Amino acid sequence: ISRARQCQPEVMQAANTMAENQDQQQALQQQQQQQQQQHRPQQPQQRQYKPREGGAEKPVEVNQSMPIPADRVGWIIGKQGVYIQGLSQRSGCAISVSDSPSKEFGREWNYIHLQGTTRNVDRAKKLIYMRLEQFRATPPWAGPHHQ
Repeated sequence: ISRARQCQPEVMQAANTMAENQDQQQALQQQQQQQQQQHRPQQPQQRQYKPREGGAEKPVEVNQSMPIPADRVGWIIGKQGVYIQGLSQRSGCAISVSDSPSKEFGREWNYIHLQGTTRNVDRAKKLIYMRLEQFRATPPWAGPHHQ
């Protein structure tokens, strides 16, 4: 009996030491997780939405501008604005062109202003790039009015 009573405090001390070690390990793990979260780069949001009445979400409107060479503005607009109106309808984006060119990098540039959802603005940019590629493909003797 006396031997059992002598072992009991040792067992209790060992159990307390193990519990303290577990607590320290848990605290260390929590600290490491917090540090990882603080140093982890945040991923950019793919889509931004604003809540709309009725619980559904509506895509956010964005405004972007893109430069085009001033000598190609007429090509982008088209006769009587036909091409740019079609581009607006196809992309679902509001489109306007700056009236006055700015000179940068030895060239004159006009800016096309696009307003719509991220997807619609992206569609409009693609259509504009495709239109500019057609301008480059036009033979010099044909001029922009022959396509």
